[in-house]
Amino acid sequence: MRPISRTALGTATAAVLAVTVIAPSVAAPPDGRDANRPITGSAATAATDPKPVTLTLVTGDKVLVTTDASGAPAATALPRPDGSVPLVQTRQSGPDLYVYPESAVSALAAGTVDEELFNVTGLIRQGYDDSRADSVPLIATYTGDTARRTLATPRGAERGAALDIIGGLALTADKKRAADFWADLTAPRSRAGSGLKKLWLDRKVQASLDKSTKQVGADRAWAAGYDGTGTKVAVLDTGADAEHPDLKGRITAAENFTDSPDTDDFQGHGTHVASTVGGSGAASDGKNKGVAPGADLMVGKVLNDSGSGAASWIIAGMQWAVDNKADVVSMSLGSAEPTDCTDPMSQAATELGKNKDTLFVVAAGNLGPSLNTVSSPGCAPGVLTVGAVDRDDSTANFSSRGPAIVSHTLKPEIAAPGVGISAAAAGGRGSQAYRSMSGTSMATPHVAGAAAVVKQRHPDWTTQQVKAALVSSASSAVPGDVRETGGGRLDVDRAIRTPVTGAPAVQGGTFNWPQDKSDRTTVAVPYTNTSGKPVKLSLKVAGVTGNDGSAVRSKIASLGRTSVTVPAGETVEVPLALDPAARLTAAQYGDVTGRVLATATGGVQVSTPFSLYVAPETVTLRVKLVDRTGKPADGVSSLDLIGTDTASGERRFNEGATDQTFQVRPGAYFVSSFIATPDTTDPTGRLVGSVGYLARPQLTVTKDTTLVLDARKAHRLKVRTEDRAAETRGATLAFGRSWDDTWLHSGSISGTGIVKDYLVDVQGKARDGDFEFASFWRAYAPQIQKFSLAGGAALHPRPATTGSVNLDGTGRAEVVDAGTGSAAELEAAGAKGRIALVKVGDDASNVLAQARAAEAAGAKAL
Repeated sequence: MRPISRTALGTATAAVLAVTVIAPSVAAPPDGRDANRPITGSAATAATDPKPVTLTLVTGDKVLVTTDASGAPAATALPRPDGSVPLVQTRQSGPDLYVYPESAVSALAAGTVDEELFNVTGLIRQGYDDSRADSVPLIATYTGDTARRTLATPRGAERGAALDIIGGLALTADKKRAADFWADLTAPRSRAGSGLKKLWLDRKVQASLDKSTKQVGADRAWAAGYDGTGTKVAVLDTGADAEHPDLKGRITAAENFTDSPDTDDFQGHGTHVASTVGGSGAASDGKNKGVAPGADLMVGKVLNDSGSGAASWIIAGMQWAVDNKADVVSMSLGSAEPTDCTDPMSQAATELGKNKDTLFVVAAGNLGPSLNTVSSPGCAPGVLTVGAVDRDDSTANFSSRGPAIVSHTLKPEIAAPGVGISAAAAGGRGSQAYRSMSGTSMATPHVAGAAAVVKQRHPDWTTQQVKAALVSSASSAVPGDVRETGGGRLDVDRAIRTPVTGAPAVQGGTFNWPQDKSDRTTVAVPYTNTSGKPVKLSLKVAGVTGNDGSAVRSKIASLGRTSVTVPAGETVEVPLALDPAARLTAAQYGDVTGRVLATATGGVQVSTPFSLYVAPETVTLRVKLVDRTGKPADGVSSLDLIGTDTASGERRFNEGATDQTFQVRPGAYFVSSFIATPDTTDPTGRLVGSVGYLARPQLTVTKDTTLVLDARKAHRLKVRTEDRAAETRGATLAFGRSWDDTWLHSGSISGTGIVKDYLVDVQGKARDGDFEFASFWRAYAPQIQKFSLAGGAALHPRPATTGSVNLDGTGRAEVVDAGTGSAAELEAAGAKGRIALVKVGDDASNVLAQARAAEAAGAKAL
């Protein structure tokens, strides 16, 4: 494997080394400008994008984000109003760059703040940079009923909607007062922060027929007299074109939850989805009818005219649908990345999905073909999650696959056509009345419409019975396995005719390593006969696959019987035996899925998907972080652990912990840490004695292991300049770890004058891929020690941090008295081209404003 070239190093590290948190002050400016220009100035960046983006974080800290020629993002922390610059860390894994200011570390370590609030590239993608947003949208979740009874609103914030279903509250933090907001929320005795469980970014969520309705058997259901009449389906989307021929007179209720002025659809997604659910087909003489053309449609606009929406809007729309007694809710939307289902939108879906009267049908997402990519809220257990297939029933490449990450919940439970779906076009009339679209967004309304048809057929059924009928009756004769299609592809006609239903999914549980005979267990596979006659079912286990998608040959799942008779009107449970200790290949460990298939005479087919998680072999890795005083590392100290086989891992903030414990698969790991040691002589507690970078580029772990990263063994870094005297007032320590010639994980820490020493200790080499470490320093001309005035008087200035360059060398200029340094006083004193002498307050808190005014007035120095 070739080494990363020096050019590649510059490109790769620019993304993490540009977080240079003090102002530029070079001895000879590279652009040829006068080195003796006014001392006021602005921070520079290492990136080359001519259009940098300024972003205010929820802590009030500002960063400048740029992109270099290779597309790598870079972030520079900007001075605070008082001229100080925060100690910050960065982490880049994949395309996203995270910036962690020191004031956020404790909350991140405690898990009380959403890490996405510090994903600067993600915030910009969502339009939350300073040029497009003057506030930070948030969701605060609370313990108990705190959200309803807390009287104090955090300073600098406005209350939004109460999200009672998750014990939450929408907040908007004014960026100009974000520092006040953060200080108030995180203060030890804050009323505003009392009972706070977690502060989340109110993330933006994206909007994710004649042939397809026949593909799912809707035409046969219509012929039998079932078209959804008497049911209500809420479509939560971008609104709808209520005057489109296919939707005219079909919408019985509409509500707008967005920042758009009304429920009209100027994006087109919602109109397409609504007509797939229940369009009349009027613009095509009935040819392009929706799956449930008899159902009443409720339109909840939760995505604005650009096709995106805040999570709080969607939660409010979900509650509205339930409150207005919708039988089915169609949600062709989802997060831009897979989640662990703990986010507010997933929490709301989990809670609302428990009700017996409203079935939520949600898109799996378009993050395929990788596994474990189901987005929020499709990952929630109680909702019916939908994948997409094409006209040949093959799984669409874009369709998200399950199971859900972390929880291993079986998702999606069903699939439907989602490729090249023709449905109503917003604003389209005549020959332009329809448009073709693809996505799980298009598959979802097929299932939502089918749910309305089943509900019409069985008006007394609960949501779980409707869900079970849809999944049980799905066609399992599709190429995709359970992780792609759940029970199979939707069959509306079979769903209303089947005399026997099973479970929408059977969760086998999680089995930790090492598995043995004691882990053997059975789970119940229920069958309910809703007909008036007994039904004899033939049973078999089919399509069992391991985590890698290969067929499992061992008897990890088996039935003790090959048939069962289900009496009329009763439920029978068949035991499914699970043996997690059965033989698996190394790659098959993880999520194991399959189906129990039941058939009977008369074309009866019942498909029940199941899953279990068989944990791979793991060992314990304990990592101890020790600072230069011998104590457990605290403050901004952090630890990255990345598996070199999977290029995945996590960052933890140590917060004084004795050790960090991980359960890992045997293999090679990249261990990387920043260790901060406080300055014990500093009475303010703000100064940092040292910041060290300690790493093991490739640590092989085959058994329980303890690794100690001890800053006392690290080497101090020093900078020498040969041609002139210089002072260093800050540095950036940065690393990059690459595999297959691609930078997959990198990070940095940047400090100003508050850090005394910088250290490094890297042991071992990267045998697979490459590792590089670099330090970047800011070298300043020494501070001017004395001004000599006419008559022999001398001034001994005290330096202040203003984000300005220092004077370099010697020179002469007239000194003028500019009073308190206001713009008017500077102009009156004729400060242009001169040295302005101004009075400052006792705490020098006005120096930054005076410096800016001096620069504007053209002063040579201040």
